[in-house]
Amino acid sequence: MRIAERVTDLISDNLYLRVRFRQQFGWWPNVRNPRSFNEHLLRYKLSSKSDQRLPLLADKIAAKAAVAQQIGEHHVIPTIWSGPRLPPRGERNWPKPYVLKATHRSGANIFVHDGQVENWDAIEATCAEWLSAPFGVKGREWHYAKIAPRLLVEPCIGPPGTPPHDIKIFCFHGKAHVINIIQDRFGETKAYSFDTNWNLLPFDFIKKRGPEVPPPPANVQDLIRIAEALAHGFEYVSVDLYNVDDHIYFGEMTFTTANGTGQFHPPSGDFMLGQLWKQSAAGFSSSGNAPQFAYSVAEERYAAPGG
Repeated sequence: MRIAERVTDLISDNLYLRVRFRQQFGWWPNVRNPRSFNEHLLRYKLSSKSDQRLPLLADKIAAKAAVAQQIGEHHVIPTIWSGPRLPPRGERNWPKPYVLKATHRSGANIFVHDGQVENWDAIEATCAEWLSAPFGVKGREWHYAKIAPRLLVEPCIGPPGTPPHDIKIFCFHGKAHVINIIQDRFGETKAYSFDTNWNLLPFDFIKKRGPEVPPPPANVQDLIRIAEALAHGFEYVSVDLYNVDDHIYFGEMTFTTANGTGQFHPPSGDFMLGQLWKQSAAGFSSSGNAPQFAYSVAEERYAAPGG
């Protein structure tokens, strides 16, 4: 390990994240009285460490049982295979098309299409890299760092060769406030942010919008209902869903969107969402009727070291 990395490891999460925020945005965050969305995320990252539901629900395998209990198994993408390492090549007879994922990190996907011949040398090298170390340590995303690295194979959903749109519903204190639609995530990606009445919001988040604004899906109220069912009892979560032929599939639950460094264009959008976060806190109590999400499935595994 290089000297700089060793020194970084000695810096507290609070200081490290504040300096990182300053480098990203050019100003120091106010953690005690956050005003922007990204400031709220930084504070939430620091204050949520006692909530052991977060690593459970960020684990792409463990979350399935918990989510099925809340909204029904028919909303959960089936598992073809899972394990701590790839099985022998002769056992990898998975029906195509499929996607191979790392369960403990974001953005770790390999898509295998119909008729495609797998390059197992390359796939094995990629999987070895994914599994080599916990994810989230460098970015101080504590809940990812607590997840044991594993692999997962699922069937591809949606039209062949075309991934469905990502639907990310930002929920503050259990209520949906923003619906972020991401189109063509592996090509010329475009993104649109709406309120729950499908009014286009006056900012772009991370990716820019395109010229054609997508209409609301026919089942938009079902998307909101499912997101709020999963978000109940949490100060913040992005509930990520897919909508395929009006059938809603659960994707994942993201508690630290873009690791608290997502860029808004214009920057006023950051403060607009921060105000929504603050306003939504009225009447919320994290000690209320928060669901347990089948917590016993992984209670011992996700127990915090040292209590």
